[in-house]
Amino acid sequence: MLRVVFVPRRSRIRPYKMAKALKYTGKVELILLCEESFYDPALFDGLFNEVHFFTRKTWFFKLPKAEKIYRRLNERFGFGFSKMIKKLKELNPDLVHCFAEPYNHIQCILKNTKFPVIMSDGADFTGITEGLDNVPQRIKIQEKYCFENVSGIVHKGPEYEIEYYRLNGFKINCPEITWFDHCDDDLIIKKEPRKIKQDDPIHIVYTGIISTDPSQKYVYYIDFAEEMARQKIHFHIYPNPYQYNVAVEYRKLARESEYFHFHAPLSYRDLGKEVANYDWGLWWHDQAGGDRYTEDKNKVSIGNKLFTYLESGLPVIVGEHMEYGRKLNEEFAYGVVIVEEDIKNLKPILIKDYNSMMIQVSNTSDKFRLSKNAEILIDFYNAVRIKNKNV
Repeated sequence: MLRVVFVPRRSRIRPYKMAKALKYTGKVELILLCEESFYDPALFDGLFNEVHFFTRKTWFFKLPKAEKIYRRLNERFGFGFSKMIKKLKELNPDLVHCFAEPYNHIQCILKNTKFPVIMSDGADFTGITEGLDNVPQRIKIQEKYCFENVSGIVHKGPEYEIEYYRLNGFKINCPEITWFDHCDDDLIIKKEPRKIKQDDPIHIVYTGIISTDPSQKYVYYIDFAEEMARQKIHFHIYPNPYQYNVAVEYRKLARESEYFHFHAPLSYRDLGKEVANYDWGLWWHDQAGGDRYTEDKNKVSIGNKLFTYLESGLPVIVGEHMEYGRKLNEEFAYGVVIVEEDIKNLKPILIKDYNSMMIQVSNTSDKFRLSKNAEILIDFYNAVRIKNKNV
């Protein structure tokens, strides 16, 4: 049995999805090594054979904004890394699977152990998201070192996502695969196909990151909400937990508009059941962009919200300019592709062929089940391990 240690830092959903997929195979002894502040028992309990912490929660975490302050300091300086390395050596795994961002823990493991290291994007890779010219030199050096020294890369985007780095001088020679976040078998909801009539209310939902800053247009949804209200289309947002209380503008609009609904955040397991009450999932980011939305990122982006929508039985509204999302929709037909001009007259697009789209969404969520895509990870692990032994 393959002995694998997961070392995540920021994103929880991607490690969760991979761990659950691997558990289906019964071929991996899976160990989680993380900071105690990262661990979410509601999400992770029962998935790992062992769980170890290399930093512990202290009184500091009871202070206001403690999590946010700690994360910023930790991503800059890194805490508990000597203990992390010591525990890794004690565990003696066949493979270490690390998740970016940040990169300093991955760099530390590469420099202080000889274990084969596989790197995944937890949510994003920094350089392609912000543009390498805009990334602080310290992070650019860390990212380059990791890409050039890991034994394998598992990423969500297409092959040309990693080509971005090669074209910018990174010497990447390790094996790599695309592996989506996929659909959680236990959370897939099968909705009965139905037609939407002209006079029926329509409910669109968006989950994930938002911005209260209009300059961050790719996640600023006030304008979109006001346009939906004008068309009498209901628009729901479930933001990330740390954004809810500070999103004053969104909460104000929700009080004033009967068509905009700004909901309190929900846990991942509860979110899908709630989202299933609506008609459409929104996967649209304004082309005007922002600090973390470059043109290159736009070509490869595939957030985990797509799979939340598919798990919940919702067809997806995809921006035409989102190249990878558009291509995936051409292959799997899980929704509609729109251009910016379509937003001003969206309802006719959303009611057309809705019944057949719901059927296709059901078929697509079955294809993307974790249980059906788990062996891909096992095969990749074994290929990396064999290649590493032969080096």
